[in-house]
Amino acid sequence: LALETGIRFPAGNNNIDLRVYFDHSLTNVQKTGDAHVVEYQSSNPSQFKYHSVVNTGLVDKVSLFGGGMKIGINF
Repeated sequence: LALETGIRFPAGNNNIDLRVYFDHSLTNVQKTGDAHVVEYQSSNPSQFKYHSVVNTGLVDKVSLFGGGMKIGINF
């Protein structure tokens, strides 16, 4: 879902745009998995394999969102 709105102000021969936007994911972006955060490797004990917390069973749902403001000049 993406929403964006803005206002255009005339500035001489050019225009200045001020925009606000918001993005939100409607689906779960988590990949299913049951990995541990840190995994011991028996083949190379001095090296550990690290996984994201998102890919473990510690998180139920992940939804992304973002927002911000855009400023632009139209010639």
